[in-house]
Amino acid sequence: MLIRTIILAGTILGFANCSNPKTTEAKEQLDVVNKEIINATPVNKDTAMEVKKEVVKIEQPKVKDSVSGHVVFGNSYCGGAYPSDEILKSYEKTYPLSKTTILLKNSSSKSKSYKVTTDEKGNFKADIPPGTYAYYMTEHINPNINCTFAAWCKVWLDMSFGEVTITQGKWNGYQIIYGFGCNPCEPPRP
Repeated sequence: MLIRTIILAGTILGFANCSNPKTTEAKEQLDVVNKEIINATPVNKDTAMEVKKEVVKIEQPKVKDSVSGHVVFGNSYCGGAYPSDEILKSYEKTYPLSKTTILLKNSSSKSKSYKVTTDEKGNFKADIPPGTYAYYMTEHINPNINCTFAAWCKVWLDMSFGEVTITQGKWNGYQIIYGFGCNPCEPPRP
């Protein structure tokens, strides 16, 4: 009986692992197999432990989902001739950070990071699991946008510009805002 249950469990679990783990049918099949294994009469205690270990290995991994959003930037006045009111107002606006690759680093696990590339309107879509991420620039920036960021400045590449929290079940509508101040690798202007 136990051997037949284990073979049945392996067959159903193999099927369940090939299907979408989010489907109700796969979860129901997994529940039936777990129930049959729990109700099986083991030959000895060692066999029961082996069956339990197999059930633990079957747990579904955390699933990544496609997250989408929009990336914008703003510039700051960095010295030089005092700008006109019109130019000062332009510093209050944000613009799409188009065709640029940004880096998201998981705040709780520094080894988990994701590079995300924006389209021509500053939108992005990427498979990122829920969590809080600090966002950074990379050296891959669109040269045709008018921003003060300089990819050659290592200080800027190592600097976080803020954090975004990806929430389970909320996969779109995220906005990432970069505020580019004065270039820390250049001397201040008078």
